Amino acid sequence: MARIFTLIVMVTSLFVCAGVSAASEPTSEDKVSTYNRLVDEVIQRYEIKSATCDSTCEAIRRDAALACMKTAYFRAYKKALVWKMNERNVEPKRHKISQFLNQSFYELVRYQNRKA
Repeated sequence: MARIFTLIVMVTSLFVCAGVSAASEPTSEDKVSTYNRLVDEVIQRYEIKSATCDSTCEAIRRDAALACMKTAYFRAYKKALVWKMNERNVEPKRHKISQFLNQSFYELVRYQNRKA
């Protein structure tokens, strides 16, 4: 009797755990909206950084110019970048999104440098 009870408890807990993990998995629409929100945050961060273009420090002006180029790239290709993140199943975390966006930007820069 105790074995049957233990077996029933184990099977029930297995189904409950499987249901919880399936329910907590984000849908594609949830991930896309999260990607869009995080890309917007990255764009906003680089817009703030690009506002320092009139600094007296050359290094800050150079960083501001780079931030301006990144902002333009992320705005122009936002839909394609979000689609690619969803396709590659990038974790919807701030640092992963930022890493993916910077990597795609620098891939473009390297490609343009090879063409020139």
